[in-house]
This record gives sequence, C-alpha cells and structure tokens, in this order.
Amino acid sequence: MKCILTLFSHWRGYKEMHIEGEPVIAFCYIGRSGDENNVCFLTRENLFVRYKKRLTSFNNNSIKEITFEHKLLLFPMVTGGIMAPLSIHALLNSFMNPWLMLSTMIAGLFLMYIGWEGTSTMTVSTNVKDYYFFIKNITPNLISFADYANVFIADNEHGKKFYFLMKRSEWEQTKASGIFKQPQPLLLYNWSDMAGKSHPADQILLAIDPVEADINISFITHPNKDKLRPVISHNIPVEHIMEVKDQI
Repeated sequence: MKCILTLFSHWRGYKEMHIEGEPVIAFCYIGRSGDENNVCFLTRENLFVRYKKRLTSFNNNSIKEITFEHKLLLFPMVTGGIMAPLSIHALLNSFMNPWLMLSTMIAGLFLMYIGWEGTSTMTVSTNVKDYYFFIKNITPNLISFADYANVFIADNEHGKKFYFLMKRSEWEQTKASGIFKQPQPLLLYNWSDMAGKSHPADQILLAIDPVEADINISFITHPNKDKLRPVISHNIPVEHIMEVKDQI
C-alpha cells in the first residue's frame, strides 16, 4: 500500500490500515464519528460495510452503485393500518374495553406515522440484489465517500484523480526544483468539476492520484455545507504530479 486516501476531517490520521488483510484506500463512519461498529471501508478489491458490528463485504466488480434513499417502513405502516381501523370499529361498536381500544387506535396511528416518516438508507446495488443499510443521517462525509467509491469501482481513471490549475511558468520552476511546495492548503477539483471545461492558455491542468502515490488528500466543508472539498496540505515530489495535456 502506497498511501491511504484521507477523505474526511473526522478520520483518524492512520498511515497504515487494513481490513480483512487488505490495505484500505478510504473509509468513513456511517453515523457518529468514532463509532467503530458502523464504518465503510474501500479497498482495491472490495467494499466492506461494518454495520451494527456485523461485517459485510462486496466485491467491487459486483457493485453497480452506492446510493442513498429515503424509504417508507412497510412493516409499521401495515401493522398500524390494521390496528387503527379495527380498534376504531371495536370502539364504535363497544366490543371491548373502550380504553384498551383507544390505546390500540393511538398505537396504530403512531405506527402508521413512523412508517410514513420512514428512514434514510445507504443502498449497495449489486448484480444480484440491493442491500439496504438504515442510517439516521446522510452526511456530506458519507456522500463524498460514496461519490469517490462509485468512481473507483467504475474504474474511471480520470475520476480517481484530483486536479488543480497552475501557471505554466510556475510549473516549470517547480519541475526544476523537484518538489511541489505547499505552504497552505490547496483546493483540488474532482473529475466532474473539470470534465469538458477549458482553462486559460497560461495555465496547465495537473493531476494527482492518491492511490498510486504517497499523497494524503483531506477534505474540508464546502461553503454551502452540503458537500466537502478536497485539499492537499503537504509538499509533493513532482514525479507524483501528472500533466493533463488532453481535455478530460
């Protein structure tokens, strides 16, 4: 393993991490930060989801997509839908204790409400079936992890890299020095941000691949709070930076 992709600021700064003997590329807590019983791990070969202490593995080649949904809870909806009308019928016809029937009616209505409210899910769609993991909140951290994992699993060579622009003259000086020095965090761009877009003639598009080089990518909260932005905060040998000469 050459590096670990550090995708979120909440992650611990591990330099070595393995899951089931495989080096981890990226990981993210499903819920509360630091909850080791609910974590997603991405390796070169598999996606591991530790959910409520149980570890499930998915071979990357079998995964279609990782998505997030809001699903209705059918069991409480159906149960409440049966309890509420039956208890109302019994209450109106004095079949049983009215207080018991009233309590049953309220419980049925409450179950219907819970089912209608539903819950958020992380869905791992495979070639065989969909696997649902119920989660409390769909966090920007989890969304960013899923976005990167989807690109990695799809074997999108452009999508695995992170990009930034630099003046050509400065890049030539940097190449001569052998080290890309970064005194302050540099904002990076995803493939989706740069695909099909032109840039000024005096600038060059550069790319780094954190999986293939000893590079640590961190993420900071985007100003609009709904996603994270990749940044790099340390010096990089120039041999780990690629010039993107063709339009991506």
